[in-house]
Amino acid sequence: MKKFIIAMMLLLSFSTYSQVFLEETTDAPELNPYTQWAISGEYGTHDVSDESARLLTDRTDHSLKKGHHWGLNVRYNFNPKFGLGLNYGKDNIALESFEGVPVELDYTRLNAEMYINVFQILDLQNNVFTMLVHGGPGISFIRTDNNYDQNLGNFSGGLTPMFKINKWLALKVDWTSTGNFSQQKTLDGEVEITNKGINSVVHNLSVGATFYLGKKDKDGNRREHADWVIPVEKPTVVNTYVTSPIIETIRQVEIVTVDECVYHQEYVFFDHDKSDFRDSELNAVFKVFTELEANPNFTLVIKAYASPTSSSDEYNQDLSQRRSSVILDKFLAMGIDGDRITTESFGKDHGVDDEKSVFDTARRVELIVNRTQE
Repeated sequence: MKKFIIAMMLLLSFSTYSQVFLEETTDAPELNPYTQWAISGEYGTHDVSDESARLLTDRTDHSLKKGHHWGLNVRYNFNPKFGLGLNYGKDNIALESFEGVPVELDYTRLNAEMYINVFQILDLQNNVFTMLVHGGPGISFIRTDNNYDQNLGNFSGGLTPMFKINKWLALKVDWTSTGNFSQQKTLDGEVEITNKGINSVVHNLSVGATFYLGKKDKDGNRREHADWVIPVEKPTVVNTYVTSPIIETIRQVEIVTVDECVYHQEYVFFDHDKSDFRDSELNAVFKVFTELEANPNFTLVIKAYASPTSSSDEYNQDLSQRRSSVILDKFLAMGIDGDRITTESFGKDHGVDDEKSVFDTARRVELIVNRTQE
C-alpha cells in the first residue's frame, strides 16, 4: 500500500507541474474545458491460471470461504482519448496445491497503465455509455500462509465499459487479466516453475464506481469529464459553391461610399425556392461576423431577394422574408446584438434578365455593413 501511495504522489506531482506550466504559457481553461482526474473503487471476484495449483471456491477447514477482489484506481486524462492511471488490486485467493494441500495467499499488484477511450477513437462517443481499454506494467506481491513470499513483474490489460450517472459519477464493469513473470515457484509456493514467459495469470471481474474530480467552470457549473466529451465538428469556413461566373464576380468584396458613409457588402446565395442556409455560404457570413465583432459601432443591414419566377408576388415576398430571417438567426446565434441589425425583404428582384445565371444571383441576401464610426 505504501508503494501505491508513493506512486500516486508522483502522478499528482506530474499533473500539478503540467497544469502550472499550461497556466503560465497558455490559456489553460480553453485548452482543457473538461475535468481530467478520476478515482475509482471496485469489488469483484477472480480466477487463476497457474502451473500446478487450482482455485478453491469453497473451503470448510479455513476461514477463507470464497475469494475476494478489491481495487482502487487513480487516473489522469491528458485529453478525451488518452489517460494515465495507477491501479492497485488486492485478492484473497484460496488454492489447492498439486499435492492436494490447501493454501491461502494474499495477491497484491500495483500497475501503471495507459487508458484509451475506444469510443473517442472510433468517433462513437455519447453521453450515456463509453468503453475504455487499459494496460501497462507493474509489480505483484504474493504472501502465502505457508510462509512463501515472492515479488514478481507483471503486465496487466483490461476492458472497462462505463455508464454515466451524472457529471461526477459513473458506474463501471471491469475485466482485467494480469500476467506474472519471473516466478521461481508456483503461486502456492509448492512447486518449482518450469514454464517460460508468463508463469501465471490472475483474472479479475469486478463492478465499481468512478468519481470525477476537478474545478468548476467560471459560471460555477461542474465541468464534464474527458470520458464524456462529445467532439463538436467545426464548420469549414470555405466558400466553394460555384453556380456561374457571374456569381463569382458579384462575390468580390465591395466597398461603397454613399453620402460619406462607408459600406462593406457581401452576398449569401440560396437554392431555387429554398430558404435553407448552405454551408458553402459560411465564408461570407463569417467575414461580416468578424468585422461586426471587432467593431462594436458597425451596424448591419440584411436585404433579401427572390428570383422573378412565375410564382406570385406574395409567395416570393414570403420567401425572401424567410431568407432574411435565416441569416438574422445566424448572427444572433453568434452573439451579435439584434439592435445592430436591420432586415429588409424585397420579394422578386425585377431588375434581372430572364437568364438562369442571372436568376441564380437574384436568389440572394445582401449583407451590408455600415463602417462609419459615429
